[in-house]
Amino acid sequence: MSSAVKILGIAGGVGAAIILGIIAYGEMTKPPGSTFLEKPTEQWTVGNSLRENMVLTYTLSHIDNDYKELIVTLKFLEKQDDNWKVAMAVQDQNEIHKAELMMTESLVLLGPIPPELQPYGRMVTGSILWIVDYAIEPKYLVNGAVWGSIIHGVQKEDLKIISSEPVKTDAGTFNSYVLSYTIKDRESKIWIVKDMPLPVKAMVHDADGNLQFAFNLINVIN
Repeated sequence: MSSAVKILGIAGGVGAAIILGIIAYGEMTKPPGSTFLEKPTEQWTVGNSLRENMVLTYTLSHIDNDYKELIVTLKFLEKQDDNWKVAMAVQDQNEIHKAELMMTESLVLLGPIPPELQPYGRMVTGSILWIVDYAIEPKYLVNGAVWGSIIHGVQKEDLKIISSEPVKTDAGTFNSYVLSYTIKDRESKIWIVKDMPLPVKAMVHDADGNLQFAFNLINVIN
């Protein structure tokens, strides 16, 4: 993501002994149309429904690669304690760059990106895995639910669910929730599917309104 744009997750954690503080926090973070005691049950977090040997394949266009299409494959080989051993492969035209990585249960990269994956690994973590920055903890899948904030200069925009809709990808059509924000009249969208570990589609713009990256799920092996 451009350094001019900063992702801030919803702040959490209030004193458990201060009951009034807990209630206030619940009221501030509840999705629209719910009460503190009756919150929606539909939630999503990074890594949801992930299984051993699951394979996700995407096409990715990124500003740092002049939008030349890349094919990105993530194979989740096995779970070791609470971490995932992941084989990442990135195809750039006739070249394939690949390496094995370790990620946490919420798909946070452990350690540096291997040299054999550069510069592509950075593009993948800043696009397909971009959501890891703020959706480690469960987020509500309901229209109007705010997941965080996008800050650009003095401008602050909510990152929130704006709708639910079928989304067509090369891997099929899914019932999705659209996560979105708008800066300088340019809307960015990320399509979330409840039973998928990562977004299935995205179009995200930088602070200047240029397309930062776009990706599309093209194949899933369960």
